[in-house]
Amino acid sequence: MFCASCGKPTTPDAKFCKNCGAQTDGGQQTAPSVNDAASITEKPKGSRRAGKWVLIGVAGLIGLVVLLGAAGVLTDKTGWKVPNAQTASTESATPVEASAARESARENTPLISAVRNGTIEAYPSVPIGKAFDTTFDNPQWRSDESEKGVKFVEFNGRLKSSKHKDAFDKALIQYHKCAADVDEVRRMPNYSFTKYLAEGNFGYHGTQAFIMAQANKGNEAKIAELYNSSTDTYLVEQVGKVGPGNEFFDKYVKEAGDIKRCGPGTEEELAAVRFQFEFTPDTTSFSLAYIDLEPWKRIDVFKREAVLEYVFR
Repeated sequence: MFCASCGKPTTPDAKFCKNCGAQTDGGQQTAPSVNDAASITEKPKGSRRAGKWVLIGVAGLIGLVVLLGAAGVLTDKTGWKVPNAQTASTESATPVEASAARESARENTPLISAVRNGTIEAYPSVPIGKAFDTTFDNPQWRSDESEKGVKFVEFNGRLKSSKHKDAFDKALIQYHKCAADVDEVRRMPNYSFTKYLAEGNFGYHGTQAFIMAQANKGNEAKIAELYNSSTDTYLVEQVGKVGPGNEFFDKYVKEAGDIKRCGPGTEEELAAVRFQFEFTPDTTSFSLAYIDLEPWKRIDVFKREAVLEYVFR
């Protein structure tokens, strides 16, 4: 049994909630969901014995919500609170894209204030805004709305380069190596294709084809001629001939020759972080809906929980 007003457990025969004083009448409530609004982190002065606030008219309710939004503090039926951002999983979430018809608001809007003044349940003593502004370089906040009408606040910043220089240097070395491979595919697709086969699961046949290509490196026409007319027809039968028109070959050249597969190529891009907080339709609470985990992997941080620990501790 749970109190209908504050959600705290009660006994079946209790007439009043020991936590908030609300009358229970033996009514049963289900336990609060993890996706419900956050645990209370800020409370008004004075007693909560009545269990519910009496609002005079619809206009009074709307005015209260607007006033609290402007102050960065929102409410729900359980009482006064700063919303908890740690209510939604971000492991497989995708970011919300802003409506093309709207212009992002980058000022200190009520929604941005609500997020900045909010707290994470696991770290209730540290406001989100303070933690983010302290942890990241070049902190930027904006509020926006998606095509489907979802209101959200996005934070962009950068991991501190001075703290992670070795990790970024390693990532840049890997990028330049990858970029060199992409350039080779673009300049010598026939040679690169035989190299790919030698590194794949084609055993002796792939190795022999690459040895032939190495002997004729720089002569793409000759490599194609010798490969396609070889008495060893195993590779041609398995993956087709070298050259445009072969679906397997064309797919390899397209994917292996795409520089995007190498990832970010500058320190600024490597260090860029992105968070999104989505609001409920009535904007009375929000949740942490998206974290871009790619930059965190470069500093050996792989899970959402580890990201939050990094930011708030």
